[in-house]
Amino acid sequence: MGRKLSKGSVELKGGVWRALITFPRNAQRPKRTRHWFLLPQCATEAAARKVALKLAKDAAAGTIAPPDKRRTVALPANAPWAEIPARTPDGRETVRGWSERWVETRKARGLKSHRADLGRLHTWVWPSLGALAIEDVTRAHLEAWVERIDAAVRDDELAWKTALNAWGLLTKLFDDAYQGKPLALRVRKDNPAADVRGPDRGARRAKQFLYPSEARALLACPEVPLDVAQVYALAIYLYPRAGELEALACEDVDLRHGTVLFHRATAEDGTTHETKGNRPRRIPVHPHALPLLAHLVARAGGHGRVWPVWPLWKDQAGELRGHLRRAGVTRAELHDGRTATTKPMTFHDLRATGITWEAVAGTDLAKIQQRAGHTTTNTTLIYVRLADEVRGVGFGEVFPPLPPDLIPIGSRIGSPGGEGHAETPWKKAARAVQGEGFEPARPVARGREPLRNVATVLPLHPARTPSGHPAQGSGTNAGTNLRGALEAAVREALDAGDHRLAAELLDLTGRRVALPRGKTA
Repeated sequence: MGRKLSKGSVELKGGVWRALITFPRNAQRPKRTRHWFLLPQCATEAAARKVALKLAKDAAAGTIAPPDKRRTVALPANAPWAEIPARTPDGRETVRGWSERWVETRKARGLKSHRADLGRLHTWVWPSLGALAIEDVTRAHLEAWVERIDAAVRDDELAWKTALNAWGLLTKLFDDAYQGKPLALRVRKDNPAADVRGPDRGARRAKQFLYPSEARALLACPEVPLDVAQVYALAIYLYPRAGELEALACEDVDLRHGTVLFHRATAEDGTTHETKGNRPRRIPVHPHALPLLAHLVARAGGHGRVWPVWPLWKDQAGELRGHLRRAGVTRAELHDGRTATTKPMTFHDLRATGITWEAVAGTDLAKIQQRAGHTTTNTTLIYVRLADEVRGVGFGEVFPPLPPDLIPIGSRIGSPGGEGHAETPWKKAARAVQGEGFEPARPVARGREPLRNVATVLPLHPARTPSGHPAQGSGTNAGTNLRGALEAAVREALDAGDHRLAAELLDLTGRRVALPRGKTA
């Protein structure tokens, strides 16, 4: 292939390594494609990377064909842990058998961590302890397990946080086998992990974040698909977790009061569950992000998910770093920060970007903690300390105005709101901000007021008239102009027969408007 595979080309999922392989275009494929290959024979990242390199070379040479499905749906039966029995020859439960029952119990109790628990069991517990009877596990077994984990951390085969998470799972597992609930899980008379020292903590890796100028370059880059750029924007300005943003519903967005409620998250398997820690939170929407959010709600018809189809691949980190490069954001630590104390940029770091910006702006610690959904102030203080380090003249204005073309006018993709979809009032607002005039782009129906000076719908954008003078209606008159534009949009939606959209827009005005006879919103 001519180049070394990136760090994100292999990943561990459900206890099995898999590789993302690129197939170049040829006579049968007009475009290059990427496909996941399962690597059940690989036990470590190093082994997975070696196999991935071989697959990449074969794909480039055309000696292997892509799999039928673009995404992996199920794990293979020949996974490394598949042969571990659920019971010993004398009929006693093994660690694998008991822990499977334990996971099912946690699932029935509504604990969302059961998915992650099962993956950690597959990877870190069953290969070394899975075949032992649950009653036979001793302190010596667990101390030997800790030594192996410490060695993996020292050899950079395992992140320290992954090691701590695996140890936390193991201690919880044996504590429940001793005194957990339900009573049917109590199969031991002691907890062998009680006095065992866990893995070494290792070095904490620094948080990655984008400077405001880098974020604006990313969001304004024409090579970034529009729906993906919209996700990036809200990931920064609302700083939710990825699953929370994917699960965001129109009903959770209160545009009249400018708030968003995060209380659900989407898992990798597509199911929806409570947000982390079962702690719902309502946060204010930054004024610069409110017009974009209003457009997305209107595009979805005011019901269901804001993104009916999630536009991002599961390889979100690799996609993000590729988009950063296309946008000219090539700061080395964002792409090559693979040291003991740094890591490359990931999608989750967009959340870190927004939280860091809040800290740079001097937002109260308690407010940042609540808005971010942190359990303790210790987590929030990480961002406050980082902000203290980078705050200065060269940092730039936090939460700058979003690029106007994030409210689509059908220029970048053919997804909902793109080419072939009806122009909405919010698209007209974007058109006005882009300097294409304030008149609607299509004839105005009889009896309808044109959306004149509609740039005030986005009062915080640096909108200019075609003559080059600043648009009027900003400041104290912005709210009045916004209500007028929304009322005109209600009439337009009714004339088009879209009563649901009319109802949503009417609700935003906070007042009643004269509707045509026989029409109700």
